[in-house]
Amino acid sequence: LASRSDKVVFEDPGYFMGQQLLKRIVPRLHTVPVDRSGLDTDYLLRHHRDARFAIVTPSHQSPLAVTLSLPRKQQLLDWAGQNASWIIEDDYDGEFHYTRKVLPSLKSLDQHDRVIFMGTFSKTIMPSLRIG
Repeated sequence: LASRSDKVVFEDPGYFMGQQLLKRIVPRLHTVPVDRSGLDTDYLLRHHRDARFAIVTPSHQSPLAVTLSLPRKQQLLDWAGQNASWIIEDDYDGEFHYTRKVLPSLKSLDQHDRVIFMGTFSKTIMPSLRIG
């Protein structure tokens, strides 16, 4: 799906190891701030509307552990649908629930089929295996 000329946005702060890897392989990597409501979608729309990919951890943001608010989820999904962009949803600990109410994934709200969902079973099987 990607070419070297594609603009990619990543959360700031974001998962450190992921960001270090992306800096090496993505020439046009940009960051979008994260606050108490998750990824700042207004900032994304103002500064990076033309991005082809957004890599996000909406359910349990790494490292701040905030959750992307429902209005921002909808705004992010609308952005992707209107711009033929892709959202890569990293649900790295989706097997664990920190509250009684299970949060729906961004993918479950995706009506434009623009979300690529990534998860892992490694934490439930055996974390030391590091299998994704």
